[in-house]
Amino acid sequence: MKHAFFLAPVGTSAGLTTVSLGLVNALDRRGVRVAFFKPISQLTDGVSGLERSTHFIRATTTLQPADPIPVATATKMISEGRLDELLGQVIAAFHDSTAPADVVVIEGLRSARGDPHLGSLNQELAKTLNAEVILVASDADKATDQLDDQIAVLGTMILALGEVDGLVSGAVHSTAHTIRPALQVIKTKPNAHSVSSIFFMCLPEQVLVYGDCAVVPDPDVETLADIAIQSADSAKAFGIPPRVAMISYSTGESGSGAGVEKVRAATKLAQSKRPDLLIDGPLQYDAAFMPDVAKSKAPNSLVAGRATVFIFPDLNTGNTTYKAVQLSANVISVGPMLQGLRRPVNDLSRGALVGDIVYTIALTAIQANQV
Repeated sequence: MKHAFFLAPVGTSAGLTTVSLGLVNALDRRGVRVAFFKPISQLTDGVSGLERSTHFIRATTTLQPADPIPVATATKMISEGRLDELLGQVIAAFHDSTAPADVVVIEGLRSARGDPHLGSLNQELAKTLNAEVILVASDADKATDQLDDQIAVLGTMILALGEVDGLVSGAVHSTAHTIRPALQVIKTKPNAHSVSSIFFMCLPEQVLVYGDCAVVPDPDVETLADIAIQSADSAKAFGIPPRVAMISYSTGESGSGAGVEKVRAATKLAQSKRPDLLIDGPLQYDAAFMPDVAKSKAPNSLVAGRATVFIFPDLNTGNTTYKAVQLSANVISVGPMLQGLRRPVNDLSRGALVGDIVYTIALTAIQANQV
């Protein structure tokens, strides 16, 4: 089965040629039968002759990609109502020039001021060629950003092709560089509303699960319920009986306010979606963790005082809590482990130590065995 990846630039200076050439060369070095396809040419301002990416691919590799359709011809055909004819020509050229390949890197069009067609044309091209869309966003003057994009996209493509079982990234680049290609290429599981994260907090006598502490800044009700369900399933997959506490500054019906109401609504939604799980909230942390406090604050709860999975109402609360517990109590925290993606992808902090990296690789390996 042929895999096609469509590189769609964000902005006018996304370094497409650098990313395209780098991906083609990297895949070729891995022994992948790769092809390059530029459907429509777009000459750089002040440059005449062959479109730049096609020129460099021909000059530096053994590939001979088809001549692109000039952008002026394409926009004229669109303005005349001949979009289907244009796409037919693109499909014919695509099949003729990429037939032997297992992977095709397709380069889209940069946005241009004053041209109303180019923005929607990338969408039409990607859909017509049945390609996975990868957004490439960087400043042409920032080589580091271009390299980060290239590395992250390449790693994600290799994972999508099944050549590796998992991806660990982020020690030297941002969370966005890790998660963005994963969302675009790997995509979420069919039953996942979003991608979130958990930490495994290794206390002396038990392991607790904290979520979300790294990804979703301010989840709405549906997303918070989804985080609770994902985290419960992740805990169970790692041998931790999931008893989920939806954390808030109020327990049960004792308080009110927008934050408490969000947690209350998310709890009810998660319970309705997964009646097989033990989920309760809103619960204060002490009521969720300490049996003596639970007896007075939530005596009828099946979760209070014995929670193993703690779901925080927002990233501010979750991230602060996990770091406070980790550093103040000298507790080992393992993560973040991303959840909700179809294949294992995990993000490292740019301050990650060797131990953090080893733990994250181990988590990723375990996830891969469970896919």
